[in-house]
Amino acid sequence: MLPGLVARLAVGAPNVDLWVVSAGVEDVYQLLVSGGVDDVIGIPRRGEPLAAIRVRRLFEERFVVIGRAGHPALAGGTLSLDDYTALPHAFVAPRGSPGGVVDDALEGLGRSRRVAVAVPHFLVVPHLVGASDLIATMGERLARTYAALMPLAVVEPPLPLPRFSNVLRWHDRWHHDPGHAWLRGLLAEAADAT
Repeated sequence: MLPGLVARLAVGAPNVDLWVVSAGVEDVYQLLVSGGVDDVIGIPRRGEPLAAIRVRRLFEERFVVIGRAGHPALAGGTLSLDDYTALPHAFVAPRGSPGGVVDDALEGLGRSRRVAVAVPHFLVVPHLVGASDLIATMGERLARTYAALMPLAVVEPPLPLPRFSNVLRWHDRWHHDPGHAWLRGLLAEAADAT
């Protein structure tokens, strides 16, 4: 979304500066409440406190599997469940803990996977899988963006995985502010265009 947002700012408000910060999952709510950030974009977490926080769904996403182009297990554009569970995985663990949606789905099938590399964010994952036999399960938008830039294969996961939403969050104190409403609109346009 960021390139689309920057392009829109360059045309519509060239003197507006944008500061993007990476916040730990635990810090997001506090940053909104304290005014440390104006908006937060991300996946809503269960049990997240939302008092005085407004939420707007930006887009729904689905999971895909990526691996290096030419990976023998991804030949023909498919991946078997046996190969999926046998291959080493790169895993994004923002809080540094194991487990997640994929592991829950595999457990429901009586299966598991080996996480060979865990990293705190998604941006390094395409580079890891592109230079190894690792595979990774990630959101389709980011996967396809990277596949357009580097030799990656993108395939359907061999098991049903739930879809997820990315949302925009802001504090209620900014809800009626015209400038903030304008920025929220630009963020929504950038999300729609990705």
